[in-house]
Amino acid sequence: MKTLITTLILALSTSSVYANYETQTSYEKVTYSEPIYTYVSKNVKECYEVPVKKRINSRSDYSNNRYSNNSIGVDTLIGATVGVVIGNQIGKGNGRAAAKVVGGILGAAVANGARENRNYHRHEPKYETVYETRCETKKHNKKEKIISGYKNYFDINGVQYSKISNHPLRKVKIQHTISF
Repeated sequence: MKTLITTLILALSTSSVYANYETQTSYEKVTYSEPIYTYVSKNVKECYEVPVKKRINSRSDYSNNRYSNNSIGVDTLIGATVGVVIGNQIGKGNGRAAAKVVGGILGAAVANGARENRNYHRHEPKYETVYETRCETKKHNKKEKIISGYKNYFDINGVQYSKISNHPLRKVKIQHTISF
């Protein structure tokens, strides 16, 4: 069996050594091109606006503002002034000066705390309507006719052939191989 295979391989290799062939290239004119159609169902993305209620203030917002609000307002200054006036009424001598300072500090602190509590409890939650875009892909039942390629016809020695391509061709490259 091995000798038979070896003999066949040797025979084929020696015959190809003595075989001659010639390749020629030519260009043939395309007589006409016709489109190749494919039917596909197309997915369509449809988008629409949806109204959504969104809370624009919340208790957590107030608590964050409460700790970050270190400004001195007119109410704080008025509270400090009232505290100094009351402290002036209470003390005598050096105690009067200390009472003014303590009264001013307490009056400012009370006024500032009252403002923060007013801001903290003043607002009811508010909502606003905003619109969000939502999209979904829908498959259409209609099939669309699209061109998927072109069949280009040409003649060689009175025989009609065709070659498929992505676009219409004017000429087709032909390679002729002659073995002898």
